[in-house]
Amino acid sequence: MVVSKYLARFSAMFAFASILTLTAFSQGFFSEGFKAGTPVSPLLIGQSYWFDLPNSVWPVVGAAGVKLVRIGGSADNSSPLACTTAQGQLIQQIQEIRRIGAEPIIQVSNVIDNAVPASLAADAAAMVKCVNITNVNNRNLAYPVKYWSIGNEPDGAHRSDTDAQIAALIAGYITAVAPAMRDVDPNITILAPELSFYQAGIYGPLLGGASDITGTDSQGRYYVDEITVHSYPFGGAAYTLSDVINAETNYFPQTFQQLTSEINTANALNNRTGSHALTWGLTEFNITFNNFATNNTTGDGVCSFLNGQFFASLYGSGMGTTTAAGQSIHNMNSWSVNEGGGECAAGDLGFLSGATPSASVTPRSSYYHMQLVSKYLLSGRDPSYLAPISSQAAIGMLAVATTSDHGAQLAVMVLNEDQSNGHSFSLRMDSDPVRGPGDTQINIPAGVAREYFDTIPAESTIVLIFNAQGQLTTKVTYTLADLEANRPPQDQRQGREPEPWRTW
Repeated sequence: MVVSKYLARFSAMFAFASILTLTAFSQGFFSEGFKAGTPVSPLLIGQSYWFDLPNSVWPVVGAAGVKLVRIGGSADNSSPLACTTAQGQLIQQIQEIRRIGAEPIIQVSNVIDNAVPASLAADAAAMVKCVNITNVNNRNLAYPVKYWSIGNEPDGAHRSDTDAQIAALIAGYITAVAPAMRDVDPNITILAPELSFYQAGIYGPLLGGASDITGTDSQGRYYVDEITVHSYPFGGAAYTLSDVINAETNYFPQTFQQLTSEINTANALNNRTGSHALTWGLTEFNITFNNFATNNTTGDGVCSFLNGQFFASLYGSGMGTTTAAGQSIHNMNSWSVNEGGGECAAGDLGFLSGATPSASVTPRSSYYHMQLVSKYLLSGRDPSYLAPISSQAAIGMLAVATTSDHGAQLAVMVLNEDQSNGHSFSLRMDSDPVRGPGDTQINIPAGVAREYFDTIPAESTIVLIFNAQGQLTTKVTYTLADLEANRPPQDQRQGREPEPWRTW
């Protein structure tokens, strides 16, 4: 652990989880509470799956805080689940998703190798009618399904085509399928184009360019409502911790900025304002699409402790990137619940270990980090995101922060991705220079002139909850040792205010 001489000298006064009181006038300032940040979508935390789960597993999924579940992927694209007037598999899945307090996204097919857009449109319209009309009327479903996506990774099946050709292909079927779906139910929300990763040469033409899918049909209805993309930054080639950190701190923020910039162009071109402004979402993501042979808790793959921290960092990037219309990311659906036998093999991209249909599944780090974000960072009323700045982001000392309850609560997640060293940090709750000790300085632009000091072991995550006066009320820890022991995060409620540091 890195500990400065300054810290060692005052170690008795800087007890674990001590609070620093900075200014004599700060108590009056505290009464105003924390500043609001960027509003967070209530459907941010999502999941994807592609085969039926046993009923016993759904409550586990729900406990992760999942709010939106996508029924989709390549299997559903080539062989969509049949919708019947009875409570068939698709209807049962919708029912199970709603029982855990979530809503479904249903994917309709874009497979056009053996079908023309007109037949795809007819099939999609029939699916919407079966779910939203027939099964609502016969009371198998209490109300219609709102979210529908068109297709899955069309770029994957046409990699030999140029970007312009792929964009034209996508526009061809979306402009046929979307109106047919709206003819059945004009109130649905349509997601597209579901590419396997962000590609400027394809998204540019689709978002206001030569193959625009963001305009209106002959009846003045917009084709799509949400622009979607998938992302698996690694797989197929070796990567390291530093590569993961670089993706978190550079690739994803920059990519999200590019995508939202193109959405701004499309909104302006097609006069999309207010409720018609485009939203955007990440409907599949994970750290990799192909685990290496060594995929364990201390590695860099899906089963690692690091992957959960990657999830949390990615949530922060999504929450912190907005369109000109003020839309931060609407939903982030990881892939997936459980697959590949749950044994950490190459194709196992689930957030639960252990095979289903057995009920004996075990949450992974990705599951618990998802739960931490949902349970603590997004638990209050009207949560909003505040973008932290860390002096040690390059070594994986990162933070994610939200304020809620009209400024009465600040929640900060501190991530130490360093797999060798613990760190000490001072966390300041406004944008002024950090004055406290430690090898890491973290600023949260929350508008309260107070600091907090703590230490964090290697490969660990801490969630800190502060009240409107900047006092710590809750501390939750989750470590590599917890993952290896199959323990959930440890919630340490604070019974009293720790001894404050002197006024600076």
